[in-house]
Amino acid sequence: MVVLHQKKQIHQVHNPSLSALAFLLIMPSSGTPNFNRRGIMKKSILIVLVSILLSYPMNLLGLESETPHELSAGDTISADMFNEIFDYINNANKMITASELIGTWDCSLYTMPGECGVANQFLVKKWDNDTDSLYLHNTDTLVMIDDGDGTYSYTTPVPNMFACGDAQHSGFGKWAVKNNVLFITYSKGGVAGVPGREADTMIVQLKKVSNSKLLMEIASSKTVFAECDKQNLPPNSPSSLTYALPADNTSSSITLTWTDTTSNQTEAVTGYKVNRKTATTDNFTTVSTITDNTTRTYADDNVTESGKYWYRVLAYNSNGDGTPSKVVKAFFPDDEAPTGTLKIDNANTTTTSRSVTLNLTATDNKGVVGYLASESSAPPSTDSTNWVFIDSTTSYSADVSFTLSAVYGMKFVYVWFKDGKDNIAGYGASIEYRSQ
Repeated sequence: MVVLHQKKQIHQVHNPSLSALAFLLIMPSSGTPNFNRRGIMKKSILIVLVSILLSYPMNLLGLESETPHELSAGDTISADMFNEIFDYINNANKMITASELIGTWDCSLYTMPGECGVANQFLVKKWDNDTDSLYLHNTDTLVMIDDGDGTYSYTTPVPNMFACGDAQHSGFGKWAVKNNVLFITYSKGGVAGVPGREADTMIVQLKKVSNSKLLMEIASSKTVFAECDKQNLPPNSPSSLTYALPADNTSSSITLTWTDTTSNQTEAVTGYKVNRKTATTDNFTTVSTITDNTTRTYADDNVTESGKYWYRVLAYNSNGDGTPSKVVKAFFPDDEAPTGTLKIDNANTTTTSRSVTLNLTATDNKGVVGYLASESSAPPSTDSTNWVFIDSTTSYSADVSFTLSAVYGMKFVYVWFKDGKDNIAGYGASIEYRSQ
């Protein structure tokens, strides 16, 4: 008996890390033509990245940017820095929506000496000079409100960041955002501005640095610059999401674990939501809401051995759902092909009829789902239309009819068994076809 085995080849495609990209960019190029082309490509990408870096507000890059760097061949740039840069690029090219502005913002204000400083004599919260008396600085709170009728309003206490010369009244008014420009009415002397009247309106240039940081250039009688941080935020993403299978690799459950520490979480956490989908084209749905913020594990027992599952976890609090974690894909691996036997006419050695019976048996730890009989020893494609499908079973046996080719002589027949993971195994037997 001829026994042929073929196990499914498993190919893994990994997304290159940002550090690997950085390594590619600064790796020295060879002098060969192929490497010269690569070198041109790298230089083009590097020019773009350098341009991005030069336009990036370095005080917003974090500690790494405060350390002098001199890159050499073979060095890598941290993924964290690249992620910050790419997040900045994404926000810089994105139009700010009204919903993103709703909430409370704590703002640091900067302006030239003059009108705002004169108001100091009436202010409890005074404008202070910098050490060289080149500019004034102060702090303020801006509350952006959805009025629920398609319009928006705001309030800001003294000092009124939109009219710093008005030292005795808080600010309030209406606003709309378009093309990263805030159009507002502003109050003077405690009196609301009139929409449509030029003297009561102004524009504020906006620049989104991150989901929680906003830069403003307020074009009042004295330009005021504001750097605002959003308050009362949903939580940050949980980190280090991983999954584990049972020790015996059965489909009883998939267990997720994640971390959420002060190193990545700056907001209050009420609990967690576990999202799942079962196909790349599906939308995520919530399969569990965990109300205990100290529980950072979840066992999903609604799974099957043949299924594939994508998971992500997000933290939530009274301000809403946070950004989801990275996605992990979980499945039950199976690289064991079915084990089987083949006999022809119960192991007879000769036949005078082209019609014979194949005696099949097969077992598989996950389940046999089909067979294919042929006189070709070439392994069939797993998506061939010639497969005969059966209900998945760990133990299979059957007698099936088969027609030999017409020419007399020794005939070799092969049967291939397939499991639910597309692992296949082939088994062969022979019989002599003769006239008498």
